[in-house]
Amino acid sequence: MVTNLAQTDGDFSLNGLPNAGRMDVICRCVNSAFWLSDNLRNDTVFYIVMRGAPNPPITLKFVGEELKRMSPDERNIASHIKNLLSTKPGKIWQTDGMGLYAKKIDLDGLLGEIKGEIIYLDKNGKIEELKEDFVYVMGDNKGYSEKDIELLSKKGKKVSLGKTEYLSSQCITIINYKLDG
Repeated sequence: MVTNLAQTDGDFSLNGLPNAGRMDVICRCVNSAFWLSDNLRNDTVFYIVMRGAPNPPITLKFVGEELKRMSPDERNIASHIKNLLSTKPGKIWQTDGMGLYAKKIDLDGLLGEIKGEIIYLDKNGKIEELKEDFVYVMGDNKGYSEKDIELLSKKGKKVSLGKTEYLSSQCITIINYKLDG
């Protein structure tokens, strides 16, 4: 996920997540990526490229098989993000030891690190069957930057989930539903 507004330091209130560059939306997306009724998706890795003030870009990585002491509620997820961002991530992956990592890297660098074919979601993309072992990329409500579109069109394939525009967290749920098949 690429978000243009998410705050890139830990100086935000857990009582005001929308005011931290829509940290509430990020937490909903993390919830949708991992939590099932009675379990976690251990085979999932979820990245969030954050470009908000004051220290962009920062990328968060959640590793399903390593997640510990994190519950599915927004406030709990945000507290883990807040704690890790407070360490001022640098050019190597830093971890909280509970399955969350942070690094000062933007989308182009991240895509260079990740192995796998890339599919990026776009309302003008082709509606296709989704496949496992792909890297799915989506933007926030502001959309992709021109630089992102250029990068993604060179490295990946543009796919749509249909004519209806969904919330980011809903897109993740739809992808998981289709992949769970």
